[in-house]
Amino acid sequence: MQTLENLDNHAKAKLFHQLFKNEIPNIIQYVENIADSLSEDQAKYREAWKGSFFTFDSWLNIAQEIKKSIEKHREELYRNSTAFADNLFDFYNGAFMIQYMNHYITTRKEPNIKLVQAIQLFFDN
Repeated sequence: MQTLENLDNHAKAKLFHQLFKNEIPNIIQYVENIADSLSEDQAKYREAWKGSFFTFDSWLNIAQEIKKSIEKHREELYRNSTAFADNLFDFYNGAFMIQYMNHYITTRKEPNIKLVQAIQLFFDN
């Protein structure tokens, strides 16, 4: 087994899924809600967008790709760590997922402390 430092985001996502399978549906629902919100309230988000690596249009595109993957593979994403990593953590999708997984653990009222620690350990850059 490789050390955590040598794992890419895809491998980390696969391992994360295996360790926290019961949390995956909630995380996916949260990310799907974010993607919906970005699409529905584009004007609001566009106005508030602060420069980053991604333009708002690029980020919106990623959100829409994530949403399509969730709709198409939802049950498989819940069950299968490879499907989870392949569909939600390849290329720029990983940046989106990591952003909102970190957001997910900071907005919950009664977070699972082990989940919080795992997301911070695996994905807090």
